[in-house]
Parts: sequence; C-alpha cells; structure tokens
Amino acid sequence: MVMEGRKKSGVSTVVFPPSAPSLRDLGVIIVAYT
Repeated sequence: MVMEGRKKSGVSTVVFPPSAPSLRDLGVIIVAYT
C-alpha cells in the first residue's frame, strides 16, 4: 500500500486511498504516536 505523508496545520497526517477510510484514520493515529 502506498502511503503519502503530508503536513497539515503543522500536524503530520497519512493520506490513504479513499477506498480505505478506516485505514486512513488508523494511519493518522500511528503518525501521531511517531
């Protein structure tokens, strides 16, 4: 799976394909802990 890191409002977020909203939320949580 391809993950794209983006800076939004000074917060790092992981952008996932729109077909996987749950994984996108999970990625944001993972990035928040890194």
